[in-house]
Amino acid sequence: IARASIFGSPLDDVAAFDASFAYQGDAGTINVMVDRNVMIPRNVTGSEAFGYALPAEAVVQLDGGHIAHYIPGGGTTVTVEIRAADDATVLDSFQFDNAMQMTDLLTRALSTNDTTRISALMKPLDDAMGHVSDVRADLGARLNRLDDQGKRLEDTKFATQTALSGVEDADIASTVSGIAKANTALQALQASSAKILSQSLLDFLR
Repeated sequence: IARASIFGSPLDDVAAFDASFAYQGDAGTINVMVDRNVMIPRNVTGSEAFGYALPAEAVVQLDGGHIAHYIPGGGTTVTVEIRAADDATVLDSFQFDNAMQMTDLLTRALSTNDTTRISALMKPLDDAMGHVSDVRADLGARLNRLDDQGKRLEDTKFATQTALSGVEDADIASTVSGIAKANTALQALQASSAKILSQSLLDFLR
């Protein structure tokens, strides 16, 4: 049986991110049936959880008069250009595809005390944290739905078992008593019938 790496491919035992924090998994979704014709995904891929999509170029004023340009590229790649106050001279440039690469860049900037790059990373990191929170909220909603569905299934199972018990299970004492009463009534009816049938018209004319 193939194993799946958390946040990676649902079919292959491959780490979700490589040494450079590039996503190696795929976008495969594992669906689980929770009701008739109702399926919900049970996994979250690394690109869904940690990907960073920038719909349009953003510009942020940094401390020291520097300006950061966040430029979306192909896929989820974002290029960050730190420019001088003239907004033309590029002083620094770097790229990332996901939150993992952002944190790696931040770690390096902290180790070299590159305050300008640290400042430039604050916006995408804050956006990424918000996105992860949204993903967690979606997972929470899925879990709540599964819990509700589980309770409904348990209620349905109990109702079915109760109805089946009412049909199949019998109270032995009550059943025996009912049979005895029916037998007594049957015997009395047979005796009365025999007595009536044994009489003739002359018996009624006396």
